[in-house]
Amino acid sequence: MAGITSLVVGASALIGVGTAAYGAKEKADANKKAEAAAAAQAQASAAQTAISIQQTGLQSQYAISQSQAQAGYAIQQSQTSAEFAQQEGAINIEAANAQAAAAEASGAITQANIQAQMQIELQRRNAMELDNRRQRMENLRVAQRARAMSTAAATAQGAAFGQSSALGGARGQISGQANVNQLGLLQNLEIGRNVFAQNNLISQGNIAQSQLEQSLARQRAALVTRDTQLKSMYAQTQADATTGYYTAAAQAQAQFSSQNAALTTQYAQAGGALNTATGQMAAAQGQSAFGSSLMGAGASIFSAGMSAAGPAANLFGSTAGAVNTFGGTSGNFASPYYEASYGTPGSLFPGYNG
Repeated sequence: MAGITSLVVGASALIGVGTAAYGAKEKADANKKAEAAAAAQAQASAAQTAISIQQTGLQSQYAISQSQAQAGYAIQQSQTSAEFAQQEGAINIEAANAQAAAAEASGAITQANIQAQMQIELQRRNAMELDNRRQRMENLRVAQRARAMSTAAATAQGAAFGQSSALGGARGQISGQANVNQLGLLQNLEIGRNVFAQNNLISQGNIAQSQLEQSLARQRAALVTRDTQLKSMYAQTQADATTGYYTAAAQAQAQFSSQNAALTTQYAQAGGALNTATGQMAAAQGQSAFGSSLMGAGASIFSAGMSAAGPAANLFGSTAGAVNTFGGTSGNFASPYYEASYGTPGSLFPGYNG
């Protein structure tokens, strides 16, 4: 019967120790896995933090670069506008000066034409006065001729010398009338020449006025052409600046999107690694709990074996030291066995005594 008791105790101890040993091994492995999972979690979390910092820096840098680009674009637009406005102002000043010079020259020509017309009117007045004087003189001569004719008729009826005086008077009258007519013709010719000269001055003034208007028109056309070219250059410059700005902005946006997408991918990968480490941590915790349960089960099996073996040993006159079958001391279960297996004597079930 003692052999049976020893067999039962040995089997219970063996099963309990084996179960507890396997549970201890599982728990140790679980602790190593938990440590590795914790390290992986820390590494993944640090990676996510670093990536978040990089993304924040990238976004800040992109925002600053866009702000600087916008400021540069606005400054360039403003400078270009000011420059072309200054050039257009210079063209407008030049056009105003040309207009003023043309107006002054035109005014001088107009004054000359008015003065020539006044001279013509003066010549017409002189002609009217001369004609009036000729008519009055002609009236006097007609009266004188009438008196002379009457005197000549009376003399013709007298002495022979009267005839001679009448003849001389008639000849003198004829000569005087011829001279008066000659003077009138010369005076009319002079007046006509003066009128034609003034009309010629007016015609020349009109020609100069026409040439001045043509010159002013050409200057206006040239200024309008320059202004149009300036506006075209301004529009092209503005268009080039706008195109360059939006091209650079698009390139910066594409580069930012590419870098941000790469960082987002890395962040997601770090998140996946973190989730994996978290799963591994949970699995290690489960394994550790399983090892602890095995260790508890081993202790329970051992306790159950001892409880069953005690009465049998007492029945056959055995002592409580029957457990020494495994080479241990009373009250410290399986120390030599555990020491040989795991190197830690008496630590499998600490505090357990019989």
